[in-house]
Amino acid sequence: MTSTLFSATLALASTGLMVYSILLAARIFKQLPSGNFPKWWKLLLVLIIGLAICYFVFALAISKREPDSLMQLVVAVFFFGAVFVLLTLQLFMHTFTSMEKTGWLTRNSILDEQSGIYNLRYFEMRLNEEFERARRYNHPLTLFLIEIDNFKKTSNSYGRIMGEKVFAAICKLIKEGSRASDIIARYGGDQLIILLPNTALFSARKAAEKYRAIIEDKVLDVDDEDRAVISVRLNYTVSIGVSALQNDVKRAGELIRRADIALYKAKDRGRNRVAIYGE
Repeated sequence: MTSTLFSATLALASTGLMVYSILLAARIFKQLPSGNFPKWWKLLLVLIIGLAICYFVFALAISKREPDSLMQLVVAVFFFGAVFVLLTLQLFMHTFTSMEKTGWLTRNSILDEQSGIYNLRYFEMRLNEEFERARRYNHPLTLFLIEIDNFKKTSNSYGRIMGEKVFAAICKLIKEGSRASDIIARYGGDQLIILLPNTALFSARKAAEKYRAIIEDKVLDVDDEDRAVISVRLNYTVSIGVSALQNDVKRAGELIRRADIALYKAKDRGRNRVAIYGE
């Protein structure tokens, strides 16, 4: 009787472990990205449910008879099988969570937290890569330096948090009007920098004018929660300096320097305009 009770208890414990495995597998299934993974995990989930049912039926059957040594061995194998399934799922869950956190850290190490665009460190890395590629294969490469005109008035009037919200809203407008290949980053408190791979100066001029017009024509509705104001309607313009890769450009940083010179020309000419280096 004692061996029967022990075997039945072990079989029921195995069933409990399998039920817990079902819950864990379902949790993993909900977090999986789209693709083929969910299909296979769904199949695995069905198999684990089937095993749990078999374990439960086996536990009921073993409780009604005196198990011999072979049956006790089977019970032990079933138990360790249930433990193995559970540990495997736990290991996958911890691995999946660690990979997800690593991905989050990677994303946040290259993004500007306030605006959601790339930070300058990542931009400089990509600039060097695209610069070397453009020189090696003789591809065109252009760069924009964009400054929000009179942006400091916003921070002075509404505070720094409101200024960051306005900057983020303008970044969103520019990202929506950009190509997937364009690399947009924050260059300073009120400046953005954009790298346009495989873009000749003629096309870059048109793109810069498009950005300028998008910002000029848009009235921003920005929530100002800290000042108990529902929203503030603001209108901005931008000045844009443009530089292009030429034969005399030997360093990637020279593109930024030339775009900066062109930007100051745009500001000197009255702001809300595009200026090309060398013109």
